Formats: sequence, structure tokens, C-alpha cells
Amino acid sequence: MSAFIAIALVAPAAAQPMGDEELRVEGEGIVVARFAAPDERIGPLSARRLSSRRRAESLGRAAIHRFVDEAMDRVMAQPDVASRVHALVAGDSVEVRVRPMVDASAVAELRLPLAALREAAPLEGVPW
Repeated sequence: MSAFIAIALVAPAAAQPMGDEELRVEGEGIVVARFAAPDERIGPLSARRLSSRRRAESLGRAAIHRFVDEAMDRVMAQPDVASRVHALVAGDSVEVRVRPMVDASAVAELRLPLAALREAAPLEGVPW
């Protein structure tokens, strides 16, 4: 089996986002996708790709931070609970998939499992 066919079987192109997707609760996770263009001031192509990947991931994490912050604000969560949740969003609990584009831009799809949020902040009235 060629490498191309193996990649297609693991992650079909239609299942990967091509641009920004609004944050949503999907199944048992919070999912968001963000697009980032490369910084053209950076010389080597590999460095431009890395910069766009990092920027796309950063934009996705910022969207999740805003979402959980607004949810905890509505229920007036204690600061220690909010701190735990934001540490979760900033940490390794978020699954990140990156789709590189031919022009060195990238789309990062981030998924935060609801179970991790429930464990960090077992609150009433939040979407998890």
C-alpha cells in the first residue's frame, strides 16, 4: 500500500477543514478550526510553515479560552476553577491537527474533550 493511500485512509481530505470553522460542541468535545497565513518576512519555506501552524493553533486556543471564559462567567465560577479550566485549554488536553497548505499557510483543528472540562470544572449551567 502506498503512503498516499495510507494517509487518505487515515484522514480523508473531506474530513479536514479548509479554513476557519466556528467553535462548536460536537459529540464529546469542543471543536474549532482556524486558518493562518505565513509571515512573508520569514525567509525559508519551512520556517514560514512553522509560523503559520503556530499562529493557527494560537488562534484556535484563543477561541476556546473565550468560550470557556464566557461560560464560566455566566455561572460566576470561582477563580480557582477558572484557572484550572484555562490551564487545561493551554495544556496537552487539547488535540491539535494541522492541515498544511501549499502556500505555507495552515489550518489547525483543535478538539478539547468535554470529559476533561467536566473533571476540571464540575459546574451546573455550563455547556459541558
